[in-house]
Amino acid sequence: MMARIHQAMAKKDKGFTLIELLVVIIIIGILAAIAIPVYLNQRNKAYTASAQSDATAISTDLISSASQGSVTALAFTGTSPAYTATTITAGGLAETITPRLSAGSTFNAAWITADGSQYCVQVTNNSRIASVTNTGLTAVACGAKPTGAFGS
Repeated sequence: MMARIHQAMAKKDKGFTLIELLVVIIIIGILAAIAIPVYLNQRNKAYTASAQSDATAISTDLISSASQGSVTALAFTGTSPAYTATTITAGGLAETITPRLSAGSTFNAAWITADGSQYCVQVTNNSRIASVTNTGLTAVACGAKPTGAFGS
């Protein structure tokens, strides 16, 4: 009798039951439902940070150029991201700015007043807008260019 039981146990297939497999699949599904939104949120934060960084870098270059004297012209050549900005000051000094745009970033607009007291630079990265103005960093498009300002 014992030999028969032992033989039956030896022949028994070893593996996972259907219930065990379903439990594992459900656990993996729950983990994926938690992880995917977290990943997407972090990706969106990265796009926003990239646009903000690029807009800040360009505005720093514009302010640096304006510190050389009154800006009398601001011209953009080429298309984003491979473009240059040239500022011309009252003394005739021309400074060419080659912006440092991150992958996926697109330059949209920039303007500056002659004395550099008001400015706005707008960059977009995967539909995330970042603008840097004389009042700070915002997530909205640049406002209308004031009378007497140079740029686009």
